[in-house]
Amino acid sequence: MVNHIPMKEYAPIVLFEQLKAKYPKHIIFIQCGYYYDVYDEDARECNRLFNWKIYKRGELDYTGTSRKSTKFKDALKSMNHPYIIVDQYIENEYLKRKVVEIFPDK
Repeated sequence: MVNHIPMKEYAPIVLFEQLKAKYPKHIIFIQCGYYYDVYDEDARECNRLFNWKIYKRGELDYTGTSRKSTKFKDALKSMNHPYIIVDQYIENEYLKRKVVEIFPDK
């Protein structure tokens, strides 16, 4: 039997909420495997800006794009729209995430 983690306890969502509280105007892109996931109001903003399809996880809206894509960053920079990139990495056999880019730089 698979245990399902409630979305409010799903690690990327917790990180999203923490970053959103600190950076409310930024779109937050969180690496999940080969993709950057975007949640909630940021997903709706990406839908508006880039016409990305919105999906549902429970009550949560989300969208995303390939990690290899840079077009969205170039577009956001040209619009002077703030964003944050969070990448994942493995350390001591644990999956961790860290902010690797904040636009604009402070």
